[in-house]
Amino acid sequence: MKELKPDLIVSCAYGQILPQGLLDIPTLGSINVHGSLLPKYRGASPIQQALINGDKKSGVTIIEMIDKMDAGDMLNKVEFDLTKDDNYTSTCLKIAESGLKALLKVIPEIALHQETRIPQDEEQVTFCKKITKEEEHLNLSLTNEEVNNYIRALSETPGGYVLLDDLVFKIYKAEVVEGLGKVGEIIMANKNGLVVACGQGALKLLEVQKQGKKKMDYKSFINGEKDLLGKVLK
Repeated sequence: MKELKPDLIVSCAYGQILPQGLLDIPTLGSINVHGSLLPKYRGASPIQQALINGDKKSGVTIIEMIDKMDAGDMLNKVEFDLTKDDNYTSTCLKIAESGLKALLKVIPEIALHQETRIPQDEEQVTFCKKITKEEEHLNLSLTNEEVNNYIRALSETPGGYVLLDDLVFKIYKAEVVEGLGKVGEIIMANKNGLVVACGQGALKLLEVQKQGKKKMDYKSFINGEKDLLGKVLK
């Protein structure tokens, strides 16, 4: 890296802490594009955690890289709204657009040594860990809002799932609705909807994929399945 004589290092979604010796090589320093409004959500899954927690806003923070996870001074922030229809995929697109906007502003400032550096308030710091395989298995005993937020956070990839007939059944899109039944029970399966009961309320499943089949809307899925009513998703 020293032989390249870089002016600036820019990283995004790298997932590892770079050694200080590397960060010190560029003459203008090293910066990172982080997918949250720091100091909230330092760590590996800021986009997913914002959706899991039902946040109404997210954004991008450009920070100076230091040898501590996402802890450097903030150089720029771009904020955007999260709607009920946003999932991981759509939020990543918003992050990419906002990150480019933020970089186009801050890089010229750095080049002219005119950047504004704001230390992070350590009392406001929150952390988020990497999403595990176990967390991809949806917990239907949660409220319908909470389950739907996990579905959003895991879509389009890797996709949150439950088990139907002991097979993986991925749910890519759902809608919060009213409904009563035991946890995981399919309480409607007709042209009006595919509805499953949660710990509180219910979810209308809109896009699904049963193991061995392609992703499809709920009407197409119902047409190819028999005796869904009363089955329990686990």
